[in-house]
Amino acid sequence: MGLREIQSRRGNFKEGRPGHKAYIVHSGLVEISKVSPTGECVIGYIGAGEIFGEMAPIDEEPRMASARALRDTVRDLLQVLVQALRSVSDRLN
Repeated sequence: MGLREIQSRRGNFKEGRPGHKAYIVHSGLVEISKVSPTGECVIGYIGAGEIFGEMAPIDEEPRMASARALRDTVRDLLQVLVQALRSVSDRLN
């Protein structure tokens, strides 16, 4: 898959949906949010050099939060990291 540009205000993934990939931000800004009883709650921001979505490949559970670009963002798939995390997880189980 590799590098991908996400336009401002576009989603990367949604809370509750299946996910198996983790990403690193090359440029731009990603907002991480969760749905709460009172509405959407922003829980953090991910910028250049930071990763997001890292739990889905490890625990194979639905996404715990949503991610969307706050401005035009370039992100890359962390395939090597995902494979390493799965290997460590398998050894721990």
